Amino acid sequence: MRALLDLLFPPRCPGCREILEGRGPFCRRCLESFADLCARRCARCCEPEIDGLCANCQDAPPSFESASVPFLYGGALAEAVHRFKYEDCPHYAPALAAVAREAARAPLAWCTLVAPVSLHPARVRSRGYDQALLLARALARFAGKSVAARAIERVRDTPPQVGRDRAGREANVRGAFRGVPGKVRGERVLLVDDVLTTGATADAAARALKEAGAAAVRLFALARAGRPQAVGSRR
Repeated sequence: MRALLDLLFPPRCPGCREILEGRGPFCRRCLESFADLCARRCARCCEPEIDGLCANCQDAPPSFESASVPFLYGGALAEAVHRFKYEDCPHYAPALAAVAREAARAPLAWCTLVAPVSLHPARVRSRGYDQALLLARALARFAGKSVAARAIERVRDTPPQVGRDRAGREANVRGAFRGVPGKVRGERVLLVDDVLTTGATADAAARALKEAGAAAVRLFALARAGRPQAVGSRR
């Protein structure tokens, strides 16, 4: 049956949409284009080209203890993530999880619970699925961990973060999440999202989990985007 389906509907690379010749989640060309996050990164939020802690993490440490992020956001990976989120491609979740499997091994071993950075129900209805939940489930499956789909609730439907500077992003998601004490109390929670930019959304989600009684929170994201500039400095 699998061979017949592959013949009728050949699997395509999530990055370039070319027909896959092998069984890998991405074609070799796209895989080779993925840029590993550099070794010099903030020890807490993974901002590139930083030794120790970045200025933001020193001045206002995020509510998550650490972040694990394998890739820089761009190129074929960015194309795949964009399609996964906005072009009705929920079936990309296993492929994206597969390329991040090694990076997720240690944080998955550490946690007792996996939780996605949830979408607001109105956004889920509009999109048809919650991409962070699908990614969390695909990652958790590698380690046999359970996913608490409703451990954290998005109680406010916030506008998109794209185009906002750090202060704007923090204000946009302030109070947007609520942790559910009965699901997270005493747990070591691995918070899962697709892309980490300033960390404002993950910080707000982690804070809600801590307020609900989570013992500790770490973050896992597929990719680290460049930090947005302050609005006044854009050209």
